[in-house]
Amino acid sequence: MLRTSLLLIIALIFINSSAQYTEFQSPLDIPLTLSGNFAELRTDHFHSGLDFKTMGVTGLKVRSIEDAYVSRIKIQTNGYGKSIYLNHPGGYTSVYGHLSDYNDIISEYVKNYQYNNETHTLDLYPGKNEILIKKGEVIAYSGNTGSSSGPHLHFEIRNTANQHPLNGLNYKFNVADTIKPKFYNLYVYSVSGDLNRQRIISRKQINLIKKDETYIIPNKKEIEISSNTGFGLEVFDFLDRANNRCGIYTLELFVNGQALYSFKTDEFSFSESKYINSHIDYELKIDENRQVHRLFKLPNNRLSMVKHIEELGILKFESAKKYFIEIRSTDVAGNETTLSFNIKGGPPSTTIMKEEEAAKSLMSWNKNNEITNHLLKLSIPAGSLYQDAEINYLRISGNTKLCKWIHKVGDPSIALHLGATLKLNISHIDSSFLSKACIVNLDKEGSWDYIGGIVEDDKWIEAKINKFGSFVVDVDTISPSIESVKSDISLKFIVKDNLSGIDIYKGFIDNKWVLFDYDPKNDFLQYVFDADKIKRNSNHELELYVTDKKGNTSLYQNSFYW
Repeated sequence: MLRTSLLLIIALIFINSSAQYTEFQSPLDIPLTLSGNFAELRTDHFHSGLDFKTMGVTGLKVRSIEDAYVSRIKIQTNGYGKSIYLNHPGGYTSVYGHLSDYNDIISEYVKNYQYNNETHTLDLYPGKNEILIKKGEVIAYSGNTGSSSGPHLHFEIRNTANQHPLNGLNYKFNVADTIKPKFYNLYVYSVSGDLNRQRIISRKQINLIKKDETYIIPNKKEIEISSNTGFGLEVFDFLDRANNRCGIYTLELFVNGQALYSFKTDEFSFSESKYINSHIDYELKIDENRQVHRLFKLPNNRLSMVKHIEELGILKFESAKKYFIEIRSTDVAGNETTLSFNIKGGPPSTTIMKEEEAAKSLMSWNKNNEITNHLLKLSIPAGSLYQDAEINYLRISGNTKLCKWIHKVGDPSIALHLGATLKLNISHIDSSFLSKACIVNLDKEGSWDYIGGIVEDDKWIEAKINKFGSFVVDVDTISPSIESVKSDISLKFIVKDNLSGIDIYKGFIDNKWVLFDYDPKNDFLQYVFDADKIKRNSNHELELYVTDKKGNTSLYQNSFYW
């Protein structure tokens, strides 16, 4: 008995000590100001780190937050651009993204691999003792590479064992925050159907005002609600020294003092990140660019950050009964904001859709669904919808011989989690163009978004789609364009493609492969003169090949002196 008690005490000490957050060194030498925080709402994902402002410039020293070894080095034309991963004692990994360059040792390591394998992009996993790093050592320089929309440092802390991103603000970085979260609009959702078949049928927006230190519904002692109901809230957090809106840390719903729903952003897995589209009001995001957190769960919401008590967080108000509702949101610094209001249950609504009346036109979120005819085959796997949804199909005539049909599949404001498989008939396309055929999404602004596709039996083209919308078949037969830009330190080009996009780029100087760096967001392709690779004060011959995703290639040839 004594031994059991001792083991229990030791276990409790371990649990309590492991819950304490480690204190790391700052990754930058400047005061830390955020342009984005952890679990901030982004397109199709939660933000997995902290975005530190770099005063609008690139080239700031980036330092290791603790002793480490380099566990991964990745260079890609999108995403984090140039990035580096460090494994630290204690089971933590730190990630640094959108870098402009690495320190000399890492740069040489990367450059050797790129030239030995004739590739710009790479994903390397050095050995545990291959590149060792000391706490505070300069590992890289801040930049704007990849999908970055401006100079900054993307920084993450992860659990090394499972690579789950963790909320970096819990780790005692000196980020000033004395500002409470701000509430904007409350949304009231009427919900129909039994558990697992629940479906939103209407939404009402209620503007909020701030009174003293809390938010209230203006001119309302109470509001009357007659149906099964869920709430949503438009809410943002703000931090000192920055005007940009950031994500929240916690969001909780209380009914008559009882916790009904909670959302807390300490950790998540990348595999669940796309469930953001079930957490937010996806329709409002697509139609009005609003970011609204739901305080209830759709049937297919698997987010570990969301906790609920019962019935997916859907409230059932009894007629004439009164309820006190409180919504609270906090940030990591402990600043808290509340909204409170009273509800009176109204008489049962007669406008709620009956499930049996809607069932024939609905697709089930937990079943495989298909739409099939002689021109289209659409397969939506179980788990790709977040709730039962009506998915309609409409075909209208195109305006050219090639674009024979425009296929309007579903509503773009309905989210797809796993995507869907779309097949379109291409029997009207001449056989000489089949290798160039592709599926294209036509958005509401009229612009074209390349999807791709694989041709089957010369009759169908198949591609995976990640959103609903209007789709057409097109062919890409036009090669990319290459335009030289004057530069004294590099060979720089603007490269563009009219449809499928740039896929392969290779440059040769004096018949030897050289490293060209591609920046798709600026359409730049650049080789920086390197005395280790080409001879100075000499004439040289350049060959540059650029190929799009449908195999169309352009060649640029020129002589230059350097």
